[in-house]
Amino acid sequence: MRLYSSIVLILLSLTPLVWSHGYTIDPASRNACWRVFSESCPVNYNDNEQNCGGRDVQISLGGKCGVCGDKYGENIHVHPGKYAKGFITKTYKRGQEITVQIHITSNHKGWFEFRVGKIGNPPITQEKLRYLLKSPQGNTRYPLGGSGPSDEYVKLMLPPGLTCDHCVLQWWWKVGNSWGCDDEGCGLGHGDQETFVNCADIKITNTTTSPGTTITPGPTTNTTLQPVTTQTPPRSTTGDGGVTPNTTPPPGTTITPGPTTNTPPKPFTTQTPPQSTTGDGEVTPNTTPPPGTTITPGPTTNTTLQPATTKTPPQSTTGDGGVTSNTTPPPGTTITPVPTTKTPATTQTPPQPTTQRPRECKAVGAWIGQSSVDQWCVINCAAGFCPSVICICN
Repeated sequence: MRLYSSIVLILLSLTPLVWSHGYTIDPASRNACWRVFSESCPVNYNDNEQNCGGRDVQISLGGKCGVCGDKYGENIHVHPGKYAKGFITKTYKRGQEITVQIHITSNHKGWFEFRVGKIGNPPITQEKLRYLLKSPQGNTRYPLGGSGPSDEYVKLMLPPGLTCDHCVLQWWWKVGNSWGCDDEGCGLGHGDQETFVNCADIKITNTTTSPGTTITPGPTTNTTLQPVTTQTPPRSTTGDGGVTPNTTPPPGTTITPGPTTNTPPKPFTTQTPPQSTTGDGEVTPNTTPPPGTTITPGPTTNTTLQPATTKTPPQSTTGDGGVTSNTTPPPGTTITPVPTTKTPATTQTPPQPTTQRPRECKAVGAWIGQSSVDQWCVINCAAGFCPSVICICN
């Protein structure tokens, strides 16, 4: 009985690790914009959960999904929603070969697709995303390999004839970790699957300029505002009504989902966007694209953020047992310490004792919510080394 109870507790402790997924970070999507442009975009602690409300919800709605990953009928990430600010996070040149970075926090297999189109008069719609983007080799679908957390780099070709002051780049991820049945058989990846969708606001010109431009959306007939949520990390719900905390699994953790016991639902037909393209990449309806080949991830010069790890910064001790701060910043960030000025040897003034100020320091930006970095900020800010890109103190 004790062994059974222990196994149950272990499984329950691992459950939250399954429910973290991924987001587009370069260009920064509407849901993850705050990780790169913290002063211009509202915080979204659930930015890796743009999954159409969940698999069960999407199935109950006939396979429909919001154009930017919201539950169908909700416009939180579509104008005039809270996270649809029209903030341009990347500027490209027409016809350019670009590299899109996807941060995967839990690998669910499946494949990616990317679309782009002019927003025109907001909001963006699926019909406006006219161009299905191709790789330099001509593929339109990108299988996700490997396992565990990763950063995926996908090379794409922008349409040679497309320029715009405000375009939307859509990332579409149909995962393959659910058990189901379809015309090809039964098993993992068959039948209805969970879907993730992100939208990034970009600009395409004849010359490359700097990112960070705000485009003020024009009037729209959909004037119903969505209620503004707080910045407290909410608890997410699964499609069957269960509540799971919003946590990110440590790097290298792989959770293999088991088959479900529910009767596999009939496949829905509206889950996959239109696939085929004309010569310039424009999407035409009622055809299915050929499967693509795996694109080998490579380095990119467009990366603006590396995910932080959960390693606890070590502390060193002095000879008398005192703790000194660890001035090494979290992985992924280069901080040049300000040089200190030594007191001349002829000065006999004894050193003044330092006193830690009673203040609360926490991590910001890409490290927000990570307890190990919070502790790093507490120690280092108290010692006078407090980089604003990592820490903030009250």
